[in-house]
Amino acid sequence: MKELSCATFFVDLTAKDAVFHADSNDVQAVLDHLQGHYNLTSNTLHRGGRSSETNPRFPPGGFHEKKHSCEPLTHLLNIIVRATNDSLPATQRYLRNLRFHSHGREVQENYGSMKALKPDVIGLVVDLPAEQKISWGQVEVVIEVKNQIPALVKQAAIHACCCLVNNKRRSFAIAIGFDHKHLLAWFLVFHRSDLSLSRPLSLDTQQGFKDVVKHIVGMLSI
Repeated sequence: MKELSCATFFVDLTAKDAVFHADSNDVQAVLDHLQGHYNLTSNTLHRGGRSSETNPRFPPGGFHEKKHSCEPLTHLLNIIVRATNDSLPATQRYLRNLRFHSHGREVQENYGSMKALKPDVIGLVVDLPAEQKISWGQVEVVIEVKNQIPALVKQAAIHACCCLVNNKRRSFAIAIGFDHKHLLAWFLVFHRSDLSLSRPLSLDTQQGFKDVVKHIVGMLSI
């Protein structure tokens, strides 16, 4: 028990029969579309400059401040979703209408929390109201941006619990963690047996970029 108390166990969420499993041909089709249609690869992502919905850009070496990373991260995730929808048939993709929003606003319910809960980025399959507070029952994916993984997992767990409590049809909740300084991403699935956590995926590398795309394709195919 002493050994386990401080241990972190990583799992492959994209393996066969796993929650984010994605066919390798589908993943390659999305990668080809990102490169051919949007000129987006692991290299072009880090060219710097102003990020936009059609041209996600991260600064070489990472973001110095969290607040500067949420919008470019949102741009990247949305363009991967768009490329997936362009490249693959719509059948059996429940989350095909998923869209990420840089949020930072209070969510309607806090479930006993002492302070308002304000996720950094949220994924919805409904339109985001301009002023109305979002309910946790509407949130399909929650994203936490921090440069310390224990704090990131702790906050993501609070938000995932809110998603599960407010939507009884769910058997698990999805979160993404992002280390803005080192450009590392984690995919997290909270369920009754606690947490399944992917390995850290480095968006600084070609393989890490491919693995992030693979996880998103698998997520949309749930």
